[in-house]
Amino acid sequence: MKCPIEHYQFSKFRRMCIMSGCDYLASLPGIGLVKARQFVTASQDSDFANALRKLPSFFNRSNLTVTDEYRENFLKAEATFKHQFVYDPTERRMVRLTEPDDEDIEIALCVNAGELLDAKVAFQLALGNIEPFTLKKMDSWDPDHRDVAV
Repeated sequence: MKCPIEHYQFSKFRRMCIMSGCDYLASLPGIGLVKARQFVTASQDSDFANALRKLPSFFNRSNLTVTDEYRENFLKAEATFKHQFVYDPTERRMVRLTEPDDEDIEIALCVNAGELLDAKVAFQLALGNIEPFTLKKMDSWDPDHRDVAV
């Protein structure tokens, strides 16, 4: 990010990566990692969706358009990375990577963050015992009941 470590913020790194293009959002024309880093590190607006409106003037590119749809999809991509469902092996269930501060955010923005699966299904998926798309059983390995050779 070309900034002193004491100024590094993971949220800015995540935004730089999203702006430069990710699975959930294509980059804007001409915006790659370098320009995304320049914009993200210079931005002081706490409302990043609002900051994105300033992108064309920041780069002095009047032909660059940041639509409301792009801004909304940016927020969805960020919510996906922040609040996706992950498997917690110690709890043996799915949890959010981080919980949203606001339930309305979860409903509106977390559309790509996965779905909460039944704990038994999630456990079998984590073990590789069922196929992730069809949920068909492929194996029956159980770490709690395994044969231990001595």
